[in-house]
Amino acid sequence: MDIEKSFRHQLVGRFQKQEQFTSGYSPLFSRLCGIIGQWLVDENDLVGNWLVQAAANRASFDVPLLLMAGLHKSVLAGSAEAKEPAAYFATVDGTKSPDDPNLPQVLRQSILLLQADLEVFIQTASVQTNETGRGLCWLLPLLYTPWQQVHLVDLGASAGLNLLAEQRKYTLVAEDSSKEIVSLGQGENIEFVVKCSGRFVPPDRSAETVRVVSRIGCDRAPFYLQSKEDEYTLASFIWGDQKKRMTRLQEGIAVLRAMETAGNTLCLYPADLPMELDSFLIRHIPADPACPIVLYTTYLTNYLADKGASLLERIQQWAVKQTRDILWLQMEISRNELQPPHKGWVLWQANLWQKGIHYTWNLGWCHPHGSPVHWLPGVEQWARFWQE
Repeated sequence: MDIEKSFRHQLVGRFQKQEQFTSGYSPLFSRLCGIIGQWLVDENDLVGNWLVQAAANRASFDVPLLLMAGLHKSVLAGSAEAKEPAAYFATVDGTKSPDDPNLPQVLRQSILLLQADLEVFIQTASVQTNETGRGLCWLLPLLYTPWQQVHLVDLGASAGLNLLAEQRKYTLVAEDSSKEIVSLGQGENIEFVVKCSGRFVPPDRSAETVRVVSRIGCDRAPFYLQSKEDEYTLASFIWGDQKKRMTRLQEGIAVLRAMETAGNTLCLYPADLPMELDSFLIRHIPADPACPIVLYTTYLTNYLADKGASLLERIQQWAVKQTRDILWLQMEISRNELQPPHKGWVLWQANLWQKGIHYTWNLGWCHPHGSPVHWLPGVEQWARFWQE
């Protein structure tokens, strides 16, 4: 099998996996990936052949995300070439069903019209994390600790919006009854409703009692929200039929803008993880005040060359040299014997280094976007640890 055929085969698999994974969450994204996957199977298909060439230097995992985002960006920007597919995108108030038999032809025509722009986007853009509900990863566990202030560090930060999680509003509810369990964050209106199952012990205090003294992030290609086009690019990675997620992102950007207006900043630095993790941690985390450091990662490891295999060892080597508490929180694909209750769900885990001792808790399983959550016994153990 030659290189081009091998890559084409990989792309078929990636589009098919995205079609399957998103079928229950985003019917439009799922259908679009399914259509393109079928075109790739046909070695004589014009669009399929173009995509194989255009994406030749990209990781196959990224290609479905980049192609869909490139199309969505044109839709969000109101491009004339994307006018017809826009009718299917709820993010711009489109109402047509993804089951419409005309969608394949509409998609093909739009891709052909946008071919030059899409090619540049696929070849130069970086896949961006824009799911601002993932800030729950650090916000909730932190409220069990007695800490009054912390340095907060996002590894794989993209635009860094999850560094502002305590300024949003999260409501945890019982999955079977929708009864409220706990409300978190300083936002005025409920933004994120997190459905929960399994035994859970709520924290005793609220987000207002923890002060974030520095907000720092790193990414291989940090995404700086400096213009409207930047906002379109970040928003483009949202699935086109998920209007609520788009609203949540816009609210997150508004929080960032308000913080900037108030004269506060979050600092994003380029770092190619995991190789440059050590130098990033040493150079950019403030020594003063000497309060605990909270690191977090959310669906990062799948994008790393070693799939995150070296992260624990690297953080461990750095953490044991620190005189202050180090907490690393993760929502990542489990790469051990633990199996998720649903395909694609991630393991919510806490690693703590305290006085030279390393502790680990498996808090729960959750969807990569942060909801729903199935709690594991580790969340009760985490609560008891801080009560003793």
